[in-house]
Amino acid sequence: MLDVMTKQLNSGFIMRPYTLFQKKNGRTPSGAETVIEGLIRSFANAKAECKMGYAAMCKRFRLSRSTCYRTVKLLQEEGSIEVQRNGIAGSCYTYTLEADPKAPHVRSEDCFYTDKFDFTYEDKDGNVIKEETRYLTLAEIDILSLIYTHTWHGKKPFEGTYREIGNLLGGYAPETVCRAIKELKAAALITHKERGSNQYKKHKFFVRMGVLRTHGITRSELKKEEKKKKAEERAEVRAARQAERQAEVDALEAKAARDRYYSLRKQKAINDAEKKLKDVKKKEPRFAKIEAELSMLEIEAGKAEVRSPEKLPEILRRKARLQEERRLILDKLGVSDAELKPRWICERCSDTGFLPNGLGCTCYEPKEPL
Repeated sequence: MLDVMTKQLNSGFIMRPYTLFQKKNGRTPSGAETVIEGLIRSFANAKAECKMGYAAMCKRFRLSRSTCYRTVKLLQEEGSIEVQRNGIAGSCYTYTLEADPKAPHVRSEDCFYTDKFDFTYEDKDGNVIKEETRYLTLAEIDILSLIYTHTWHGKKPFEGTYREIGNLLGGYAPETVCRAIKELKAAALITHKERGSNQYKKHKFFVRMGVLRTHGITRSELKKEEKKKKAEERAEVRAARQAERQAEVDALEAKAARDRYYSLRKQKAINDAEKKLKDVKKKEPRFAKIEAELSMLEIEAGKAEVRSPEKLPEILRRKARLQEERRLILDKLGVSDAELKPRWICERCSDTGFLPNGLGCTCYEPKEPL
């Protein structure tokens, strides 16, 4: 789709967002600036570079070579574009600013610049007083492009006051808009329903596709192109949603794998300690009785501390005697007290995966054999 769009951009149309018409650095951009920057930006929307010399630009937009040169140099100085290869025939331009393909824009067909149109002027009684064939002016092209962009489908008119149209297109005076509208009507390029002569009253405009069809523009082709564009946008949305869902699944799977890793590692340490304790109890049955008695004494000490403090010293003496007997049994068997407790691989997180401050531990190594 992008290859097709690039081919069309080379000889078909340009798309200029409304922002290109607004003031930059305290000045209103010239018509040549909006055209050339719009051309390079349109290629950026298609993820392509604009490879076009001054001669091709001059022919395509009816600009002088000096105007093209000055405009390109100005855009380069402002940081809007980069010229990657110099040379009249082989320049390559890249748009350096953010180019949002979904930004509101006006679409200008090449024939608006390159073709001559027939103008017929009539008096109030409908009598022809003048006929001529000429190119459109830049103001007429901008206003025609605005109306064309909003009404080529033939469903709804474009509504706006002369002042609103002028502001959208960078500050054309209402008088300039009014003159351009009259000229476009004389060329039968638009239809215009007036809602008053006041510049603040809204007017309804339609583009006349019948006339544009003679210049190679057909509504069916535009609808087909819009359909392809919408299909591509829907595909992009579906791909983005699918990627988002896949990222969520991957995150859940990674979390589950991490939890399982630490659970197995922790359980292995606990099992090893319990196995060692079981062996000691099997070799020395007295050790099991001591463990049980120590557990009971812990409970009794807790109760005595609250209810019968006078019994606490005797309980602690019995506990000390049992602990000493327990130590002697372990020494006899050659077993340390630490061997009866889980031996964590990571002392920082105790094989839980999380540090005391709640952050994840860095000891996670999923490929490490358990």
